[in-house]
Amino acid sequence: SIDSDEDQIRPELVTNGPVESAFTVYADFVSYISGVYKHLSGEALGGHAVRILG
Repeated sequence: SIDSDEDQIRPELVTNGPVESAFTVYADFVSYISGVYKHLSGEALGGHAVRILG
């Protein structure tokens, strides 16, 4: 397990391949357009899992 710090994730990707991550999705996620999603308002709707390939 690694921390959610970009400086730890990057070498993990290079050394060991894909990294899995999960986060809580809030009501404002449906209006998300681009960039890094940041929760601003609304209730929790559920979870979302992703695989970071590199």
